[in-house]
Amino acid sequence: MRCDRYRVARDLDLTPLEIYDTRMSVAQSSFQIGVAATSFGLAAYAAGYLSYHAAALMGGFAYFLIPVGLWLFGVTGAPQRRALRA
Repeated sequence: MRCDRYRVARDLDLTPLEIYDTRMSVAQSSFQIGVAATSFGLAAYAAGYLSYHAAALMGGFAYFLIPVGLWLFGVTGAPQRRALRA
């Protein structure tokens, strides 16, 4: 839904701040999908070498990337957002 909103931003008369927020929301969602795919990949790869429980743990550890990644989105995007809000 956010991608559709971003595509028709001019038709909706969105402000630059709203366009930026939409773009960052799409990027954050894409990052979380990437973390989920990484988790699945780690678990599938580890399943061939480790026990079922150890493979599940390997996949689960990928989710520790979410707070780090979202923190980086916040730190790097805050100056741009402040500039658009002013």
